Amino acid sequence: MWTLKNKNRFAAIATAVLLVISVSTFSQPVTKGTLGSKVVVFTLEGINVLDSSYPASVVQVTVSYFGTYTLLGSSMQLKITCGNSTYTTDPVSLGSWRPSTQKIATFTVDTTKLSSNCQSEIVISWSDSWDDSLKMNTGYGGTTSLDTTLTACWGEQLQVSLNPQPTYLSSVNPVFLTVVNSGQSSVDNLVITIIPQGSLLLNTSIPTVLEVGRLDPGMKKSLPLQIIPQSNFPSLAVTLSYTDCMGNKKTSSLQIPFYATTGQSILVVPEPSVLASGQASNVNLKVINAGNVPIKNLNIILSLQKSPLSISPAMLSIGDLRPGEVKTIPISVSVPTTASSSETVSYQALYTVEGGGVVNTAGTFSFYIAQTSRVTITSTDIVPQSPQVGGNVIVAVGLINDGSFPVYGVNVSATASQGLAPLRSTYTYLGQLNPQVLTSLPFSFKATLEGVQEVKFIVTYRDAYGRVMNTERTVLINVSPATTSSSTQQASNFRDNSLLIALTLIIIVAVAFAAYRRRAKK
Repeated sequence: MWTLKNKNRFAAIATAVLLVISVSTFSQPVTKGTLGSKVVVFTLEGINVLDSSYPASVVQVTVSYFGTYTLLGSSMQLKITCGNSTYTTDPVSLGSWRPSTQKIATFTVDTTKLSSNCQSEIVISWSDSWDDSLKMNTGYGGTTSLDTTLTACWGEQLQVSLNPQPTYLSSVNPVFLTVVNSGQSSVDNLVITIIPQGSLLLNTSIPTVLEVGRLDPGMKKSLPLQIIPQSNFPSLAVTLSYTDCMGNKKTSSLQIPFYATTGQSILVVPEPSVLASGQASNVNLKVINAGNVPIKNLNIILSLQKSPLSISPAMLSIGDLRPGEVKTIPISVSVPTTASSSETVSYQALYTVEGGGVVNTAGTFSFYIAQTSRVTITSTDIVPQSPQVGGNVIVAVGLINDGSFPVYGVNVSATASQGLAPLRSTYTYLGQLNPQVLTSLPFSFKATLEGVQEVKFIVTYRDAYGRVMNTERTVLINVSPATTSSSTQQASNFRDNSLLIALTLIIIVAVAFAAYRRRAKK
């Protein structure tokens, strides 16, 4: 707090008078007081807006201090009052402050709470002071303030755009140049100067000068123009001249690029785009007018370069297409077995546009060729053809991979009806089966019941794309009952064998008896 000691009163008053005389020439705000018996004076040297951006700006304050003591632990704070609203910044530490020196403090302020003309209070505080002559702390701390007016054009920002985009080459395009005051303060006497680059402006002088006048925050004005682009990437060189809220004349320049297209775009999309090799496929070509202007008498010519595909027809008559319209044309595409990967088809589009001649544009689309891998059961062999009950029968199945890529995980299983009992395993795992390789697999059964029996073969495998596929074949076997001729023949054979054995025994006995009699006579 400011205090005035009784001692040395006359000296203090004299010093104050001299300091007042010394600072009376300043136009800046000044505050003075006493620190102990010594007079101190603070002078506002300047308050400047370094950055008036929105929503945060930077304000710099410069203050000079005159006195006897060195201030310790000093700090500065900024209070801004706009109408009934007061905004206070955080204090900025200044450290020690020697007499007859300046301190500069930089504050970040929230411009969303400020207007262009506000009252400001600069609060200066210190915790102690130092007497150089006595080499000791005085114990004098204090606070004072400086009042001033803060005038700034907060958040000053002008934005310029060109609509609509894109524009069309060599055509008259009605467009609007729009300027928006997206800042926090008004601008006056706004004048826009336009110089086209890569384009022409119709019905106006070069450069084109447009007077807008006053533009308050949030306001926008759209100015009509007629432009003819002469390149794909033209631009407008725009200069903005105006008076800001503080009466300062300002000028800013910017470049507005925009894109110019032909206005026509023909797209050809095949459906489906994936074709199987080794067969002919029906494909629908979707022809799309992706541009913004109508197309008349459209014809498309398809061409293949070093491609094994065959397409029919090669010339398509589409007719007229409105912007965004789609027409579907059927074609036939033949793909040989040797085709692989993807095949590109080129096309040329010939058409006319309103007010113009014949236009020729080119493009491509692609087919992806899916290689087919397919296992086929080529044959089934039954041995014997007409087995009998109690007999054995062998069924052999022939396989071939008639695709152009190997198949994997090949497994062949045989499922028989009740009248056939398997004599060995009912499945065989082959693994990989290469293209165009014949393979035969036998399966054996015992016929237990007469009648028509069946054997179902199932071949399961994975193709080159990992898809699980299967092939089936059912074989019918007519099992006949055991015949009587077979039993008679077996009995006859048994009797013949018995007679032969008996005859052999008789002969052996007769020979032995004859030998015995000869020995007896001797």
